[in-house]
Amino acid sequence: MEKKGLPLALGTEKIRDLLIQYSLPAIVAMVASSLYNITDSIFIGHGVGALAISGLAVTFPFMNLSAAFGSLVGAGASTLMSVRLGQKDYSTAN
Repeated sequence: MEKKGLPLALGTEKIRDLLIQYSLPAIVAMVASSLYNITDSIFIGHGVGALAISGLAVTFPFMNLSAAFGSLVGAGASTLMSVRLGQKDYSTAN
């Protein structure tokens, strides 16, 4: 299957290059999320105090769980869609 005259990368590129290409956005997103949490802790710690930092410490695992659940749903849905597209079942894939 070609798209705009170019072959799909999954069948032609090296696995190492594809792994880096596809994992880089997830790595950047996780680093950004961690930096956001650190910045929140600094500002809230200076502005409000230790009790507010404890509130952040309690809510941070829930943020991680919600991000993990989103990744779970996204990975599962993309896998199902890829299987349907491979079977050329375009109506179910949509």
